[in-house]
Amino acid sequence: MKIERNIFSDFLRKVQFSPSIQEATLNFTEDCLRCKLWDSSLVAYVIAEIDKKMFKEYKPIGLVGIRDIGLLKRHVDSLGKIVTINTKDGFLFLSEGGKKRIIKSADETFIDEKEVKIEFKNAIKVDKSLIDSIIKGCALFKDEDCPKVDFKSDNGTLVVTIYDDIDKVIESAQVSLCEKAHSEFSRDFLSKIFKSLGDGEITLFLHTDAPMKITEVNKECGLNTEFVLAPMVNPVDDKEEDKNVE
Repeated sequence: MKIERNIFSDFLRKVQFSPSIQEATLNFTEDCLRCKLWDSSLVAYVIAEIDKKMFKEYKPIGLVGIRDIGLLKRHVDSLGKIVTINTKDGFLFLSEGGKKRIIKSADETFIDEKEVKIEFKNAIKVDKSLIDSIIKGCALFKDEDCPKVDFKSDNGTLVVTIYDDIDKVIESAQVSLCEKAHSEFSRDFLSKIFKSLGDGEITLFLHTDAPMKITEVNKECGLNTEFVLAPMVNPVDDKEEDKNVE
């Protein structure tokens, strides 16, 4: 198989939105390369697909387990414009010209056992401008402030509050008709996921005190990405809702 280095590298960079993302499976199916990852703390889960049309040459070679997706990305970055991918005897081979990189494959079953089995229904389509505003709001706080990001949706309005014990940043937008939902998430994980999003169609699946799914469909790049982020441990107190948005 052959693929442009920049396309493959950008794909790996997108799915490894945090250094804690290491273990992964690469599944070269009949139609696409499907990548699944967990972060080490089991807070976030990622599934991404890149269409086979983005490859110069493509072959459905099946599953390859990767213990360190960051190492794979660094190997890809060290090669030239076109990267050749092969597997043999439990190893993944990357090559370009006279350069060759060899990675020992891991047992691909280790990540399949962790797959999220949650039904997501409350879909909220959002503009990239709202995502960018939330990223900027998150950046206003220092890491030691440990701010939270509060999502509240009800009847076509989405209110996002970024706050610590003292200060608040509030972003709101009219969105597609959505059910009432309210959950809090870690600023650190959420901002990293949002920074990895591109120019595709972005949809949030939001529920109360439950994981949020964030999807991006980019038809031009042949790329579909799905992030699932667990909520903060402390449940949202409905009696305190108005305080978060005033």
